[in-house]
Amino acid sequence: MAEDAPDPAPPPAPPGSPADLLSLLFENTSEVVFQLSPDGRVLRSSAAVRRVLGRHPEDLSERSLLDLVHPDDEAAFRRALTTRTPTPLRFHLHHADGHWVSLAGQGRRAGRSLLINGTDQAPLQRLEDQVIHAQRLATVGRFVGGLVHDLNNTMTVMLGQTEMASELLDEDAPA
Repeated sequence: MAEDAPDPAPPPAPPGSPADLLSLLFENTSEVVFQLSPDGRVLRSSAAVRRVLGRHPEDLSERSLLDLVHPDDEAAFRRALTTRTPTPLRFHLHHADGHWVSLAGQGRRAGRSLLINGTDQAPLQRLEDQVIHAQRLATVGRFVGGLVHDLNNTMTVMLGQTEMASELLDEDAPA
């Protein structure tokens, strides 16, 4: 009895066709992009999923994206699955190593499926942290500068008083 041969892979889309352009987008975008079924299963995910979430796009195929969504963000995701208008989203997805990745993007209906895109917020958060650190250093610098200025003023007065006192003393006076 002969085994059934697996279904052959679909032929590649003709160059320049909408399907070809969509494939190029999924392969080359730096954003995390998911194409979801109406019930939230991953039909396709961008190559950036590997870099941002530490997961292979193929491993997410047919898995519910809600399995990766932080519980606090689940309600917003469910709303995005049902709305017809583009929905801004800030959400967290579970990284393969266990931590949560913060993303900002939107969900949008595309025919019967939903497209979710998200930009990793970690680089932006690092920049914000650096700005806050620089602001703190600038504040400390201003404080120390003011302190040194006040100390210098006090020392100037003390040196001036010492000079005046030494001029009043006789040269033969004991030190």
